[in-house]
Amino acid sequence: GVVFTLSIVVVIRLIMDPDSVRARQSDSMLKLASQTLTCMNDGMDYKAAQKICGLLLPSTAAIAVAITDKKQILGYAGFEEAQNLPGSIIRTHATHATLADGKLRILFTPEDIGFPSESSNIKAAIIVPLKIGKSIVGTLKFYYPSASRITETQVSIAEGFAQLIATQIAAMELEEQKKLATSMELKALQSQINPHFLFNTINTMASLTRTDPDKARILLREFATFYRGALENASDLIPLAREVEQTVRYLSLEQARFGEDRLRVDVDISDEVKALMVPAF
Repeated sequence: GVVFTLSIVVVIRLIMDPDSVRARQSDSMLKLASQTLTCMNDGMDYKAAQKICGLLLPSTAAIAVAITDKKQILGYAGFEEAQNLPGSIIRTHATHATLADGKLRILFTPEDIGFPSESSNIKAAIIVPLKIGKSIVGTLKFYYPSASRITETQVSIAEGFAQLIATQIAAMELEEQKKLATSMELKALQSQINPHFLFNTINTMASLTRTDPDKARILLREFATFYRGALENASDLIPLAREVEQTVRYLSLEQARFGEDRLRVDVDISDEVKALMVPAF
């Protein structure tokens, strides 16, 4: 009995040790942060927001967690979930106020949130803006059954995860901007090259109509096929086999211009890579 009692005391002391408690809390928060980021691999949409709300809810004292953009609910988990489906319009004036001024709000009454006091079990809330630079792109909200549930820890969790989510949204937007910039650079290059190629090929065909009409007709058909393919391949990515076919046709027109004695083309493409998707042109 003495050994059992001493064992219980040791276990209780280990559990109540502040450093031990903080270490477990930190480990739990880090794992939760990692899971949250994983949910946003493809951006912040309804599916990602709903998953994040479901992850955050058990790790807080809240009875509901919500994520919104500037107009609607993206995700909602917890109390009255069926009445707050993704895509629903934002209703509470406190959320609209946070979207307007970008200030964190800690609300201790239903009236402050925007609920009638007698109609909801939600009595308090933390609303944190999702900021990207100076822009407000949404909110992260924690709802509580009483004001006493809101502690410094709860506020820190809300602020920390709001910052994490906003940072990830910004990173995704930056990636999209980089892709857009690359696409625009490619289109700019195409617009510079195509006019020169067009005029030079037309001049070549015009000269061949006098010296070699049959070859001029063949080139005209190849030229029409090439430009039809260029229009069909307007998407960003096409199969490598189609791109090689276009490249060979392009070079055949250049051969007619410069002469086959000055330009020789050899093509050797493995079958296993022909289906790979590559940028057009």
